[in-house]
Amino acid sequence: MGRETYRENDSLSSKWSEISTQLTKFSGFLNKAKQNPKSGETEADILTNAVVTFKSNMKTDFRFLHCWEICKFHPKWATIPIGSETNSSSKRSRVSSQAQSDARDQEFEDLLDDSPGPNRPKYGRNASRRRAQKSRSDTASPSAGSSGSRRGLYSDQLDDISCKLDTFNVFQQQRAEIRRSKEARDAARDAQKQKWDDLKFLSQPIDHLQGDELELVLALREEIKNKYKS
Repeated sequence: MGRETYRENDSLSSKWSEISTQLTKFSGFLNKAKQNPKSGETEADILTNAVVTFKSNMKTDFRFLHCWEICKFHPKWATIPIGSETNSSSKRSRVSSQAQSDARDQEFEDLLDDSPGPNRPKYGRNASRRRAQKSRSDTASPSAGSSGSRRGLYSDQLDDISCKLDTFNVFQQQRAEIRRSKEARDAARDAQKQKWDDLKFLSQPIDHLQGDELELVLALREEIKNKYKS
């Protein structure tokens, strides 16, 4: 029955992979829309245009707008400033930032994949490390201001998601253990009932039986006796 728990974990991992892929594609369309805004367009207009562009190019609706609202401040999907492509120092900065982003993203995916252990902190083994990194980043970059606060808010929301996934994994493991225990009890009860039925059959008188009927009963009695000899 443990395979069912593995299937649940695989399902969660697969779902997050789908969401992450869709967010990355949508982020590209949104960045392009922000870099080429039309006159008089608001942020809401740009977002709507990105959704339309996503559907036009991907041939399917963007179903994770609610996830985007949570994840959009994560470094992996942060908007690239306009004009940065022409500045060589900015290019080097983006390479460094991307490396840091990939590391943070790997930590988040590791957090989703981890199964809870008896000594695991409430939010998983990587949560405290991520919070420490965030604290150092905020200290080193006080000019980040409200943007840093938003990142902190959404980082907490991501921690909450991972906590819920950990709780779900624990629940699935407990449910599988209860099912295995019940099946073991049912099997033991069925075996005991079969044993009593066999003993009852062996105790029945056969003096009144003759011919083929007698031979069949004798063969069954011998089969039952052999079953309990091993």
